[in-house]
Amino acid sequence: MGRKRPTASSTIDSKRTKTAGHGTSTIQARVSEQPLRSAQQESIPSVDISDITPDAFWSEYISQRKPVLIRGQVDWGTRHWQTGYLESKAGGAMVNVEKREDRKGRYGEGRKVRMRFGDFLTHMAADDDTLYLTTQEVDIGQDGQPELYAPPVAQLASDFPVQPSLLGNLVPHQINLWMGCAPNGASSGLHHDFHDNLYVLLHGRKRFALFPPSLAKRMYTSGRIRLVHPNGRIVYEGRGDVMADGSDAAEVARWRQRRSAEAELEAAEVASARGEAGAAARLAAAEQELDTALEAFLDEAAGDDYCGSEDGSASDDSERNGFPQSFRDDYVDSDDEGATGDDAALFGRRAAPGCTAHGKRHRGKAEQTSATAAGGRCKGEAQGSESDEAEPDSFSRVDLAAGPKEIAARFRDFPGIDAALQVEVQEGEMLYLPAGWFHEVKSFGRRHMALNYWAHPPDNLDPGPAGFSKPYKGDYWPSLWAERKPKYEAATSGHS
Repeated sequence: MGRKRPTASSTIDSKRTKTAGHGTSTIQARVSEQPLRSAQQESIPSVDISDITPDAFWSEYISQRKPVLIRGQVDWGTRHWQTGYLESKAGGAMVNVEKREDRKGRYGEGRKVRMRFGDFLTHMAADDDTLYLTTQEVDIGQDGQPELYAPPVAQLASDFPVQPSLLGNLVPHQINLWMGCAPNGASSGLHHDFHDNLYVLLHGRKRFALFPPSLAKRMYTSGRIRLVHPNGRIVYEGRGDVMADGSDAAEVARWRQRRSAEAELEAAEVASARGEAGAAARLAAAEQELDTALEAFLDEAAGDDYCGSEDGSASDDSERNGFPQSFRDDYVDSDDEGATGDDAALFGRRAAPGCTAHGKRHRGKAEQTSATAAGGRCKGEAQGSESDEAEPDSFSRVDLAAGPKEIAARFRDFPGIDAALQVEVQEGEMLYLPAGWFHEVKSFGRRHMALNYWAHPPDNLDPGPAGFSKPYKGDYWPSLWAERKPKYEAATSGHS
């Protein structure tokens, strides 16, 4: 099908290279080697949503790990998201809201308060810029996986697609709502996300400063970077064997063991029903195999009800958290809005799942935990206490608000703000940001509101039809999603 090429010139260039000291190829998405005269002159590509198909979007942006600004309105029910409508559909939902002690404070430095979503909307209508709605605690589904969203998004789920067509076959990880007031501008801080992000700006204006994963080791992150996968997925020291798609190798191995055991048990039951020779022994062996597989999961979940590590450290807590590696990581991204949309600064808003145990959950070492490392709390625990001082691994210690001289003096290897790609997202536009791209987000507007999708980062980067149809080399995420997808699609109205 015919389509327009990107309307803004891109200086992003992608190539594969070897990372010194690691022997791991890593995407070198970089800005032009030509000197930058002004950061404002260096931007990212843009494309009209009506001029590109999902397979072309995969080929040109997702598989190339390139951010892109997406113009054009989507025909979703989110167009109705004004105060009255939101109140009528979700006003009674209870939410945890970030509260700054004063208007000069950064989000994440204050406390969280619990209130009705309707009351929060009243504060927004009164231009209260001390409150910010970010990621909410999610429940564990009957399948043992964390839900895709929490209230108030759950009450609004019929207004948006669970899997936007532009993202093709990427598997959804989380859907979040971000709301606040920033008449004078508010910054998220510099950080990166662990998942691919589709950021849908519904109200207000956002300005992003972007740095590619190839500059990760010059970003002065709170955590110590061990490697950057070819797709940009960043892994920190002491966080386990995290694969490029964000899954934990040990977790996947246990999943495969259990799935194999379940299949063998089913086959043994059929053989037993048919009265086949040796069926009884086969059935007994299959039951034992499944018990062994389930015990592995239960052993990992043994510490799920443990809230807080022995020494209070974030990393220890991440190992006792009952959520899988993939879930824990982004819960400190903060736009992903505190971690990607407005990501960074809001590092205390994600799920606090540590108190929710499930036999199918486990504690594989994590990149970051959503509970303690992010300043979160176990579900049901009292809200309102001060957030933890420790920032997530994914946050940079560089404050871009400081002057160039101060930054250069304190962080000599930092590439400088002039090395950043700049993009301004207007109301009704979307931004696609691959995992691992560092970003600072500045919010503007009497009211700003965004919906963001996190998706597990693809590790099959074939730009052709094969990659589009199967963006993951393994079947872990696709298999889990195939089981969950019908439930979530039933809650939507067929949006794409």
